[in-house]
Amino acid sequence: MFCVLAEPLVVEREDLVKIYKKGAIVFLQSVLEQPGVVKVYGEADYDDQIDISDCMYEILSDEQIDCNRNQNFEIVNIEPAKKTDIDSHGKYVFEMQNFMTDCMGKIKREYERHEKVFGAKPDTVQLYYSLSDDRRCVTYYGSSCEGYSVKRLKNRAKKDIISISYEEFLNRKANIEREMKEEMSTDSESSKSQEGQEGLHSNDRSRGEYPWDNNREPVLRKSIRKWLRNTPFRRFYEYMAMRVKGQNELMKVVTGVYTYLNCIAQGRPTDSNMLLAAPSGCGKTETFRALRDYFSKAIPQLPVYQID
Repeated sequence: MFCVLAEPLVVEREDLVKIYKKGAIVFLQSVLEQPGVVKVYGEADYDDQIDISDCMYEILSDEQIDCNRNQNFEIVNIEPAKKTDIDSHGKYVFEMQNFMTDCMGKIKREYERHEKVFGAKPDTVQLYYSLSDDRRCVTYYGSSCEGYSVKRLKNRAKKDIISISYEEFLNRKANIEREMKEEMSTDSESSKSQEGQEGLHSNDRSRGEYPWDNNREPVLRKSIRKWLRNTPFRRFYEYMAMRVKGQNELMKVVTGVYTYLNCIAQGRPTDSNMLLAAPSGCGKTETFRALRDYFSKAIPQLPVYQID
């Protein structure tokens, strides 16, 4: 149901979530002389399919309510706030490092909503997730500030569920980020030292030498780590699927490349190269071209060669 307020509601924009706990569609205008403050003129139920922005001025005029006619109305859809927001099928799937560092800020936004709407504290908000078989990926199920049965979620998700407080999550996040900074600092110092050595002996190097050698490896590893932090597997696969069409085995190839780069980034034992071999006409050449074109921009230091 839509209604026009008898008097505009003047409120901080960030407080709208707290005011409309059950969700709503609100019609508002920003107060230009007060940044962050809005005037709410009308509201509708969250589930309503409504868009009357074109005639809002006429409605307010009939109700004799003043508004800024030089400024368009903003329609804001506010989702209902829940103390427990759990999806048994998994809300998001992250790489382990991306989850623990909350690279997209999703977990932080969930906590801030619990804090603002329900007055929750970091030690009272629980996060629920499970690990993949190889512990490289995390399935995140959601959060709760009123308690939720892990056993109940396990029965629905069919996996072992891990529950930690947001406070503990922040501590782990800080430790991982500190280790990453120390590691990057060490790599940077090592690469500078080795680049200096390379400059002293550059005349001894043969032309056409592959860039994958001891002098370049720290620089390459740093670039791969940065790419992994910023590129989820799904985004990488979607690019490859757009370039290489109709190949059922493409997922295996892309997974192999992504796993291989993870091994390099983490310093885990791996061969020095990855070889793609398959029968004629199965898409090897186009797969190679797609990988070459992609990494020439994403990780220029990474060599991708075609050997006949």
